This record gives sequence, C-alpha cells and structure tokens, in this order.
Amino acid sequence: MKLQLRPADSSRISGEASIFLDLLRLVSAMTVLICHIGIVLTQRPHQDQRIIIHDPHVIDNLYKASHSAVIVFFALSGFVISYTTINKRRDVWQYTQARLSRLYSVLIPALLLSAAIECLLSVVAPDILGENTRGPTLLRFLLAGTYLNEIWFFSAAPPIDRPLWSLSYEFWYYVIFGLWLYRGRSTLSIGLPLVACLVAGPKILALFPIWLMGCVACRLPRLQLSPRTAWLTIFLIAILTIVEISVVPLSPSMGQPPLFMSSSFATDYLAGLLIGAVLWLLPSADIFVHGAATISKFRKYGDLTFSIYLLHLPLIILFSGIFTPTTFGDLVAIGFAVTVLATLLGFYLERNRAFWNDFFAMFMKNLRHLINRMQTRGETDKT
Repeated sequence: MKLQLRPADSSRISGEASIFLDLLRLVSAMTVLICHIGIVLTQRPHQDQRIIIHDPHVIDNLYKASHSAVIVFFALSGFVISYTTINKRRDVWQYTQARLSRLYSVLIPALLLSAAIECLLSVVAPDILGENTRGPTLLRFLLAGTYLNEIWFFSAAPPIDRPLWSLSYEFWYYVIFGLWLYRGRSTLSIGLPLVACLVAGPKILALFPIWLMGCVACRLPRLQLSPRTAWLTIFLIAILTIVEISVVPLSPSMGQPPLFMSSSFATDYLAGLLIGAVLWLLPSADIFVHGAATISKFRKYGDLTFSIYLLHLPLIILFSGIFTPTTFGDLVAIGFAVTVLATLLGFYLERNRAFWNDFFAMFMKNLRHLINRMQTRGETDKT
C-alpha cells in the first residue's frame, strides 16, 4: 500500500472519529473518578473504621492510572482547541470568550461546591475535613479562581478538589497558544507569549509539550489510510499506550516539590507521543454512516466530562465523611452515587453554559470598546 500525505488544511475528522474523541474523554474522566474512589475511601488512618488497601502496588497503580488519564486530557485538549479555533476561524476576541466561558462555567460551580462541602464537613466530620485541608483555605480558593495556584513552584489547589491543579495548567496553555496564534508583527506582540511562559513557570511548561503534541496531531498532514486500516492502527497504538502506562513507573517524587504533578514529565512525554499518534491517525471518512443526531448525542455526553472531572472528588470526600464504608459493596454504592450526582450536576451546568457565553461576550465587547476608545484618545492627543 502506497502512503501519501494529505495537505495540512485537510483536517476534517469523521463522525466516527468525533464519537471516539467524546468516548475517550468520558473514559478518561471516569478513570480519574474510579481511581479517586479507591484512593480516598480505602486509604484511611483508622483501620477499624475504614477499608484499607495493604498492597502499595495497588495504590501506586491507582495514582498512575489517574495521572495518565490527565495526560490524555492534555493531549486531547491541544488537539480539540487547535481544531476548533482554526477550523471555525475564530478571532482573538472569540477565542478568549470561548476559553474563559468554558473554564469558568465549571470552575466557579466547583469552587462553590467545594466550599459548601468544607462547611458541611466542619460540622459532621471534622476529622475528614482535617485530612483534606491545608494552609489558608480562602487564599487557595482565590488562587484557584485566578489560575495562579500552580505557577512556578506553587501547589496551592484546595486539597478537597485536587483535580483543579490541571485546570491551572490548561488555562496557561490556552493563554500561551492564543498569544502565539494571534500575535502581531510588533516586538511587544511577539514577546507576549514569552511573558506568559515566564509567569506560568517551569512546572506548567514541563507538561506543555504534551498539549502541543495534540496541536501538532491536528495540523500535521495525515497518512492517506483507509478508515479500516486507520482504526486498526489506532487500536494497536492504544494497546501499546496501555502497556506503556502499566510498565513505566511514575517518578518517586510525583506530587512532591518542586515539580509536584509534573515530576514524571520525561515519561509522560512517551504517553503523550502515543496519544498524539492516535489523534493524528483519526480518519476523515466513516466506515458506517452516522447521522448528525447520533454525533450530537455523544457530544452531549462528552461535554459532561469537564463537570465529572472537577466535581467528583469533593462529593467522594463528602460521602466518606457522612458514611463509613466497611465493604466493597459500600464503595460501589458510593461510587455509583457520586457518578450519578456529578452527571446530573454536569447536565445542569451544560444547560446553563449560555449564561457564561453571554457574560463573557458582553465582557469582551466592553473591553474591546474600552481599548478602541483609548486608542482613539491616544491618536487625538498626538494630533
């Protein structure tokens, strides 16, 4: 079979590929949820009251699977942001509005939920709250709300919602990518992405290549493979990725200063490269015909992953404080309850995304108007 390269602008993906992406991010979010159930509910200091996992390898594998799922998210994010931004021909204002509205539509509810659960635990289970707070709580919430909780060598996300660490990474990747994509020809415009990199710091930048692997997978000319061959190759690479994640250990300093969740960046690059290869091979033609309604249905479920990812841990900690799991069945019941609750909250938040879109559309409009007025006043003063 002769291999050919398609032009870079032929970046359309098939309906089946779109469904695959939605399923991949949903599976990744559920992987994090299941791992956190195992970590939070089974690793307690009071052995007479909790189920304890004695095998350290099991705990290590839970951490590894959870971290690997986040690596999948980063590569997926780079691919999807590059695809939607370039194909929809968004300008800098539309790009900023889309990114901010998407982030804050879940970040604000996640912070509010976490704060409410902390208040409730202070009454019903102060010992559980003590295990999931550290340092000045209000400051941590403020830093997380402004995406400053992970810059340089900080690790200041509220412990009750630890997945917020990755949201800070995502924010700075959006900023750097946007400043580079929409840069002008002036020295200032060219230097702004470097300024953003300096603010973000080495810890966030350490995993940036994984996000960029997703961008490259979107823009790189693709092999002219038949859909069946492409899916078979994707399946084989996916198996190789699972083997790599299972075999290659995380850094012993994972979660510890100075790099915290970026400590395994070298081995994470290999997983990111494999995931990028999967995204690069996504076919542009379908094997089976899928209607727009089917694709839209999967998209709605895929959009829930953001909410499930950010809302599940505070709910797990809440249930672990209210109930005392003593059997595996208790863990399954709590896991089911958390999944249902996070999904329902996700549906509610997705239905109200229009509020955040409208809010940031108005914000961008006023900001643009203010900038135009300042420019006009500056030109008037010169004359």
